[in-house]
Amino acid sequence: MANNLVRGEIQLAPGVTARNNLSGALDGFFADAASGDLHLTAGASGALGRGIPLPDVKDDIDRQPRRSPPAIGADEPGPPP
Repeated sequence: MANNLVRGEIQLAPGVTARNNLSGALDGFFADAASGDLHLTAGASGALGRGIPLPDVKDDIDRQPRRSPPAIGADEPGPPP
């Protein structure tokens, strides 16, 4: 489990390894979490450009290319690189 934003605490099943995830309240990180819009905002500065490159993850949720380093989470905000 890598490069995920998790509201609350991360609890792993046996044998699962976590690396480079961000957990906690994450207030102000998402455009409109209540209605399912999980695009990152400028308030997500702790996630922007802080991910680790994953060779199998080339695009974000909108099929935009990932930057290097990528953002943590499913969205790579801003115009495509």
